[in-house]
Amino acid sequence: MTVTKASIVQVIASKAGFTKKDTTAIVNYFIEAIIKSLERNDRVELREFGVFMNKKRKEKVGRNFKTGAPMELPARLAPVFKPSKLLKKKIENIG
Repeated sequence: MTVTKASIVQVIASKAGFTKKDTTAIVNYFIEAIIKSLERNDRVELREFGVFMNKKRKEKVGRNFKTGAPMELPARLAPVFKPSKLLKKKIENIG
């Protein structure tokens, strides 16, 4: 099952007693704050959930899918998520 932003908004709105409109705005501001922090190359730590951060990716040689020709892929930053120990433990207990 895929969980969408709309379904998360629905759950939060019903539990917190807010309107969907207000909850959608809050969720959007939350996501925007994480994105802005990553744009500044800041680390975002959410206790008991995990850490969002940028990871340096090395320059490498890739392939053009259409032609098969090699092409240089420049070094870059890529956003990554590292789950907390608590989150890992909860997920391990599912299976």
